[in-house]
Amino acid sequence: MQYTHVFVTHAILQEYLTEGIIRQENIDPASVLVLRVRGSYKAGEKAAYTILNGGDYSNANGRNLLKHRRTNKQRYLRFKAEVLDQLAPDFQIYSPMYTYWYLNVLASRAGTYHVLEDGFGSYQSLEELSRYFDRLTPKTWKQRLANLQMRALMLPGQRETPGRTIKMLDGVGKCYGTLDGCFPWKAEEDRVVVKHTFPPSHENAFEDAWLMATSCLVEAGLVSLPDYLEILRETFNHVVDRGIKVLYLKLHPTQAGHPKHVLAYREVFAEYADRLDLRELSQDYSIERIAAGNRIKFITGISTLGFHVAATGAEVYRYQEVIDRIVPGFSDYLPKKGVEFFHRITRSL
Repeated sequence: MQYTHVFVTHAILQEYLTEGIIRQENIDPASVLVLRVRGSYKAGEKAAYTILNGGDYSNANGRNLLKHRRTNKQRYLRFKAEVLDQLAPDFQIYSPMYTYWYLNVLASRAGTYHVLEDGFGSYQSLEELSRYFDRLTPKTWKQRLANLQMRALMLPGQRETPGRTIKMLDGVGKCYGTLDGCFPWKAEEDRVVVKHTFPPSHENAFEDAWLMATSCLVEAGLVSLPDYLEILRETFNHVVDRGIKVLYLKLHPTQAGHPKHVLAYREVFAEYADRLDLRELSQDYSIERIAAGNRIKFITGISTLGFHVAATGAEVYRYQEVIDRIVPGFSDYLPKKGVEFFHRITRSL
């Protein structure tokens, strides 16, 4: 049986969207091929549809042109045999707007290209998206040289499409997301809200609880550690002033990967031990899934997690104003359309 529906994922959100779309659109799982990259691929995973590791087809790059070109040829031939040769005519592809090179190849051959929600970019205006894609265009001589080298390493079949450009959005079919405000540049009738995207977990165990997610602002190089510790303190002060006694808190996965930073964060947590019962959640907890299984109140800075939790019907509070006060202009880099929508679905803490 040839595949008529191809999903490309690179984050757990798109895994959930894949499941939701198959269910909501009543797609036969046997006709579905899923290409997963980065953390969204798990070796040995079993599903009703076929899952392949998209990382097996990723391009090699380096100074040894002949070596890497041979490698890319092998990977492209594998991609052709395992994917391209298995697709039905006029197959449909569902993917974020940017991922590995083969998205361009698949989108150029597909009967229809559908877009999946993927971070703040899904809440930008078309003008903001255009500026983003424009920044990806090589401008300096070093960038142009690197681009030429990459093209030299790729087979013609890997270069046959325009590449990462706003033109890819021309003629897009449907846009699938978790909220009505997703993809504001697309006609309303072509925007599809995937219902019950997140499978519920810990049902009733967190009913009416307050949960907070911290952000990897230090680890991303956006904020200094001392400033971030002040952001935590002021946010906790707001929490205490609201009369909240118990607060469940989960560190961002990137934060959890920096032990020295975690020690500093937990020292701040300890400062509030006499005023606030802080209960840190381990990394295997999913706040979106908890929100789907409980009526919770969620606190976040300014993040896509806030969008996803809001999609479950939970109340979402933001401490973005705290961040902007301590680090003036912090939010300026974010797309204005996305920030406006974030404010509509959240309340200031």
